[in-house]
Amino acid sequence: MSKDTVIRIILGSSIGVLTLLFLVGWLGYDYGRSLGEMEVADLKRVHAEELGKATIKAFADYSALVERGNTAEHALLLAKQQFAKERQTLQRKIHHVTTSYQTAPDTAPVRIPRTVFTAGFVRHYNAAIGLPGVSTPADSRGTGRAPPAAAATDGGLRESGVTQADILAHIGDYGERCRGLESQVNGLLDWLEPVSDKSGGNES
Repeated sequence: MSKDTVIRIILGSSIGVLTLLFLVGWLGYDYGRSLGEMEVADLKRVHAEELGKATIKAFADYSALVERGNTAEHALLLAKQQFAKERQTLQRKIHHVTTSYQTAPDTAPVRIPRTVFTAGFVRHYNAAIGLPGVSTPADSRGTGRAPPAAAATDGGLRESGVTQADILAHIGDYGERCRGLESQVNGLLDWLEPVSDKSGGNES
């Protein structure tokens, strides 16, 4: 075998080996790329499914929240209507219970003596319900009572002109307002309670 023949054989073998290596590398690259694309596609599919589930859950939670809000609002409106109705009933009875009374059981009603409410009484009343700018005088002994001289000076012992009917009418309005606020707070707490339960469950 001549030297040229040997060289040609070696060159042919080298080219074949290089070609084989190239084909193996290309096939490996193509396989790896296909596998990577499949994995990316799977990740995208899983992500899309999870996003869809999260969207459905978020919409369901939002719908439930809106429904609870509508229910609470309706209950509040009904409560306010009931409070207003009860106040109107009270207002209609004010005249009857502030103009006559019975001195003993089974006796005929007689006219109620005129009741005097002083200006000091009215100030104390207003201070008790927290009206702004109202102060209650107190003497140096801290008993909460104004000295006679001071009371006379500021008109605390003068007649205020307020009647029993006025007080009942006011407390009826004030009671309706307080009950309305209480219903609002209770309704808000009921509306927030499921949210609080979920938050507590997540923390645990």
